[in-house]
Amino acid sequence: MAVYFAQKSGNISANDVFFDAPSGGNAIDVSVVCTASDILSANSYTIALDEDVTALRLSTADEDAGGAGVAGGGFTVAGTRTITANILSGTTLCLNASGSGYTITVTGNVTGGTSASARGVYSNTAITILVSGTITGGSADSAFGLYNGSTGAVTAGNVTGGSGASCHGIVNNTSGAITVTGLVTGGSGASTYARGIAANSTGTLTLNDVIGGSGVGCNGVYLSSSCTVTISGTVTGGSAATGLVAALAATVTIANVIGGSAASIYGVTNVTTGVINITNVTAGSAALTPGIYNASTGVVTITGNIINNTSSSAVHGQILYHPASGAYIQYPKTTGGAGTYKYPQQLSIDKVKSGTVHGDLTGDVVIPAITNVRTGITYDSTSVGQKTGDVVLPAVANVLDGVLYDSVSGGQLEGTAIEAPSASAVASAAWAYATRTLP
Repeated sequence: MAVYFAQKSGNISANDVFFDAPSGGNAIDVSVVCTASDILSANSYTIALDEDVTALRLSTADEDAGGAGVAGGGFTVAGTRTITANILSGTTLCLNASGSGYTITVTGNVTGGTSASARGVYSNTAITILVSGTITGGSADSAFGLYNGSTGAVTAGNVTGGSGASCHGIVNNTSGAITVTGLVTGGSGASTYARGIAANSTGTLTLNDVIGGSGVGCNGVYLSSSCTVTISGTVTGGSAATGLVAALAATVTIANVIGGSAASIYGVTNVTTGVINITNVTAGSAALTPGIYNASTGVVTITGNIINNTSSSAVHGQILYHPASGAYIQYPKTTGGAGTYKYPQQLSIDKVKSGTVHGDLTGDVVIPAITNVRTGITYDSTSVGQKTGDVVLPAVANVLDGVLYDSVSGGQLEGTAIEAPSASAVASAAWAYATRTLP
């Protein structure tokens, strides 16, 4: 691994911008020499990416600790580029995008810096940014992993909040679209409020899984705008922060929600008038950890299973429950040993035994007597006592020829017996024979 240091501002394609030392040394044509194991240090200068680049990382950190190298500087991009490298911010913004209508593809990770507002990537323009790896917030105030300040779209593999105050992984400060294919995780640190994603405007979020972080206020996702959010996986409360907080009237759709692992940490909190639609909700593993806490007048609708446990209820606050077919509410048993009770939605009367009261309905399914069921056929409920039919069907040899019998749907049988002649017919035939044969 080699470290190449910029010694003046210029294009990355130039052969006299980078050197093999922070000062002095030999000029290096990084377009030719730099490999995926080498580091490009801005070294306090501004480098324009006028061509695609491959390296271990682009860095504004001090890559020569204790030596002549320094942190700072940055890289700029103004057109379609493929960056096969990690992007590491040190004391200054690492990658600054300008212009519009193009795509930046980063095959690697993006990390915020160690000084205030030292972002990994900053875009205030309508472009598309694709990051294959993880975008992570930094360790100083507002050192975001990535800032999207225009109508551009961002796609990332994973997103994680940092360890510094408000060091969000991604800040979406516009109507842009954010897509994360992997996991969004809140940050760490005491009372840092470093969110995985902070949505501050009317954009859209399309996410997979979200989990709250280990720092106070370090939510996986924090919505302070009327944005639209779709989460196909699970939102889970963390050890110190709720998974998702809707602080403004957003529209949120989530497949699964689970409460947190520490007291009063929720899966999702709604503190406004927004609309939240959830399929399944499960209580967390600690006391007072509902999956959903509706703390305001927003409309929260659940259509799937609601799973309570001995530590907590799954829901808190006003909700609407519109269960889909087969959905249920589960409670732990309080008597009779371990286990759970499941209360399904009310069945229709054609699924309940005749005379049985089910909610405000009475079933109308008539169970046949054993004299109406074929012998050997077992039916009725296993829990209250099954019945066995005793109707014996004759063999085809005992049924007149041409007569169909047995179940139409199960395959009918046809009799083969020939009808015996009556006594009068026998006598008549015998007399006719006799009169024809007398001499």
